[in-house]
Amino acid sequence: ASDVYKRQYQRRVHGEGTWIVLQNCHLAVSWLPTLVELLEEMMLMEIDRKLHPDFRLWLTSTSSDSFPSTLLESSIKITKDPPRGIKANMLQIYKTQNSSKAERDFFNSIRSEKRGEWRDFFLSLAFFHSVLRERRRFGPIGWNIFYDFNDSDFRISMKQLYHLLGSYDEVQYKALIYLTAECYYGGRVTDEWDRRLIKTLIADFYNENALYDKYQFSEAPEYVIRDDLDLDGAISYIKELPDNDEPEVFGLHKNAAISSATLEAKDLIASILHISPKSLEAGESASQKNKAVISLAETLLEETPNPFDIELVQKRHPTIYGESLNTILLQECL
Repeated sequence: ASDVYKRQYQRRVHGEGTWIVLQNCHLAVSWLPTLVELLEEMMLMEIDRKLHPDFRLWLTSTSSDSFPSTLLESSIKITKDPPRGIKANMLQIYKTQNSSKAERDFFNSIRSEKRGEWRDFFLSLAFFHSVLRERRRFGPIGWNIFYDFNDSDFRISMKQLYHLLGSYDEVQYKALIYLTAECYYGGRVTDEWDRRLIKTLIADFYNENALYDKYQFSEAPEYVIRDDLDLDGAISYIKELPDNDEPEVFGLHKNAAISSATLEAKDLIASILHISPKSLEAGESASQKNKAVISLAETLLEETPNPFDIELVQKRHPTIYGESLNTILLQECL
């Protein structure tokens, strides 16, 4: 199978110049050394000008200690940071739902007599998702354990909400609360007190009052469930929300903001210390340490020989079938 893939890979690299996307590479760590070998061959093809200029290789992965450093060092890395704040989380949810015709058609496809309930509870679920994520900023006051609630939790809960509203004449509150808090989001929650908390929070969003206009689910008056908002109307409403969230919207005391700010300051200081010089000898200042490092770097640069002239090497020792040592020579020069 690997040989077949290799031939297909080479065909696309050589002639077609297509883009190849390998997703979830952290799930195939044992295969990544083979990928490193393929990339080394690709680098040689680029030197020989056999690599199609339009070819691109994309890799997706979560953070993994087993990911080969060679791939990271030779790649252009793009990361996506999660949104910060209730407003940003809500905008991401609604803009994703409004991003394509298929997503918009799904949102508007529920039967007409259930459309108002669907829009109200969709907004409630979006608020619930954002509150769960943002409570992590408060450390142990928010959650006893850090949980990685993500978009997949919202998507499965949203689809379950759509199914239950469309299948029954009356809203199945008990089923919605159980499935959302105990199964989908609650499946990540391991602490007993956190489980009690998430069941308490979901009850503020899945209830009959959420169907009335300007239902206020917290002590923060700016955050309310507006009645029967379509996608564009909801996005306009969300843009009016405050940029900075008060602790009351999460069900916390005002003093919780101090804990959040303290945690952020500690993270910032820890990051600065992590990238600063690890240790200094007695009587040695940071500037003296930096001068020593610069001096050593300059010495190494002076002693390092000039790079080989790869074009000259290829001209004198071309890579041909009858001279396998020429390939090794070229690799060593690189």
